Amino acid sequence: MLNATDFASVQDAVNSIPPGGGAVYVPRGVWTDTAVPRYSAVGSSTLTLPSDRPVRIMGDGPDATILRSGNSSQPIVTVPSDGSALERLTIESTAPLPGSGTPSRGILVGRTNQALKRFTTVDVTVRNTPGYGLYVRGKEGGETTLSIWGHHSRLRVVGNLSEGGVWIGPACTTQVLLDCIVESFKGWGLKAQGAEGVTLNSCTFEDSLDHAQPYVALDNSNCVVLDRCWFESWGAADTQYFIQVANIARCIEVRSTHFIRNDSVSTAKVVTIDGFARGVLLVNLDVGLGVAPTGTDDVRIQNANSEVVLIGGAIAQPANYNPLRIQGATVLTSLLETNGRIRVPQAAGTGGLTDVANGDIVYNSSTSKLNIRVGGAWQGVSTTTP
Repeated sequence: MLNATDFASVQDAVNSIPPGGGAVYVPRGVWTDTAVPRYSAVGSSTLTLPSDRPVRIMGDGPDATILRSGNSSQPIVTVPSDGSALERLTIESTAPLPGSGTPSRGILVGRTNQALKRFTTVDVTVRNTPGYGLYVRGKEGGETTLSIWGHHSRLRVVGNLSEGGVWIGPACTTQVLLDCIVESFKGWGLKAQGAEGVTLNSCTFEDSLDHAQPYVALDNSNCVVLDRCWFESWGAADTQYFIQVANIARCIEVRSTHFIRNDSVSTAKVVTIDGFARGVLLVNLDVGLGVAPTGTDDVRIQNANSEVVLIGGAIAQPANYNPLRIQGATVLTSLLETNGRIRVPQAAGTGGLTDVANGDIVYNSSTSKLNIRVGGAWQGVSTTTP
């Protein structure tokens, strides 16, 4: 293991790692791109790991070892190598947004026109970056770049100024986030664009600052699991969905996940599926409310054929909105353990709060009955076993 204090910069220590790979220890302190102690080479604001050998960068802990950049447009750390890792440190920016071009990102992962394998972060904080905190490159801009087998444990992304917290690009596979936090963010908390095999386990997404995008967006992404995650909104103006599934998607699971609107007037919503979805499983959703959404619905499945299963959960039901709305779903199984309304309009565009129509279903847990609107009248159906 090399000690960064024995070199002119962390970059010089990294460049001295032998061909078989190795580790660089970066002691506690603030390492900058402009003065001693430096993390980057003179004239650069980026710490670049070599592409031909694995390197571990190890600090004394988040907020103890800090790599601090003042550059608006250069990534702070780039990772083009298999088997590399960042551990126990903070990566932060003091720079504003650039006037134009790509904003500086915290960690940029990817090797141009090749697959990058087994990149890991452990106990890393990425703070106040102009752009994405973690950017995992995929097949973008005509390149065949992609990343596979990424694992991030206790990664915290906070205070990014634009874009989002985490990006997982097209064709990237097997990306795992465990006990991670994205908070006080702008843009998306996490966006997976055309990715496969993304797992979010015990992750927290809290407090969009600009309310511009869904907290987690799964666009053309398949085999995605969110298990025991936590979504929380503190924003009075927050109207975004916590989870959005868009375009073609298959095998999406959301399990035992909690959603809460903490501000008394926040109307952040839960899940929208807007596209051609196959195999969507929503299990034990726990929805806590500040107030009900205004003129919309917590769980909305719309605009294309979908196969959706909802099991269990506690979806609160104020009187003025629908916890669940189904439009265009071809296969639906729903088991609700609390009062809730399923709206199944006869045609897209119908529905709302006052236009009760055939297909509306209301479950009353106090009487264990389903009331179904059929032929202009409500029909009660017992759900108890005779």
